[in-house]
Amino acid sequence: GFRGVLAELGPHPVGGWVCAAVWRASLSDPALRQKFAKELLSVEDALRLHNFAVWKVCGLNQAKLKTGEWSERQQKAGKVTRLFGDLLAEGSGSAEAAKAAAARKARSAEDEALRQVEAARADPIVAQLMGDDAGGAAQGAAGDEKKVRRSAADAA
Repeated sequence: GFRGVLAELGPHPVGGWVCAAVWRASLSDPALRQKFAKELLSVEDALRLHNFAVWKVCGLNQAKLKTGEWSERQQKAGKVTRLFGDLLAEGSGSAEAAKAAAARKARSAEDEALRQVEAARADPIVAQLMGDDAGGAAQGAAGDEKKVRRSAADAA
């Protein structure tokens, strides 16, 4: 694996991004992340001097100063990943994939709503209430509303 290599890669301008990628990929394994953090903290000065982005991405300041709290957050993140891994994998974790999935879901809901409207319009009673022609549907609805108001006024 990458253990033992992260201390070399972390401070390197390009190798640091490999560390960041390995860090993100290890979300579901808190124990592995703790080992990675320990290894990266062993080269803290070089990492902060040469590749501060890796220091931030990996949250090493919290790992160093608030070890218990950091460890607890890693455990929770790992648990969420294990519990909802299939949902997260479906979208590959990317915002674009999540947006595409949401758009597909919205289109599917719209399609279902249109099918229900068409099925309702096929019903003879609904067609009669809405008016027979497509242009009369809006007028029919407005006329029905007026009739309801008049009926309510007459009843009072």
